[in-house]
Amino acid sequence: NAKAAANNTSPKVVVNIDMVVNPGYSKADVKAFLVKLNQFIRTNEPNTYDYSYFMSDDGKRITLIEKFRTSEDLIFHADKFENGPNIETFMKMFTFKSFVVAGNTSEALRERIKAYPVEYRGNIGGWIY
Repeated sequence: NAKAAANNTSPKVVVNIDMVVNPGYSKADVKAFLVKLNQFIRTNEPNTYDYSYFMSDDGKRITLIEKFRTSEDLIFHADKFENGPNIETFMKMFTFKSFVVAGNTSEALRERIKAYPVEYRGNIGGWIY
């Protein structure tokens, strides 16, 4: 890990998504849905090693931070999520404001998630645990 960090060659990928909670959904609605969604991710995605939601005080903004060991693990996540039971509710509940994928991403990953409004940021220093 230290050598990969020093050389900016780590295969780890971080996703940071900023979203708005759409009208008609309360803080309680969002929290209840995320309990269900988090359990799905924990059960079905062993290589999603960080997966955290953060809510603004007013309940109108959400930040999602996800970390994956490799681009392939993010592809696996996209496949599971899009073919799982939560995508319809997720897409109704939230609107993306920014969708950043950071790290040394593979071309296969970029092709797989091209339907999303992704901004890529390459690794230029530091490390990801």
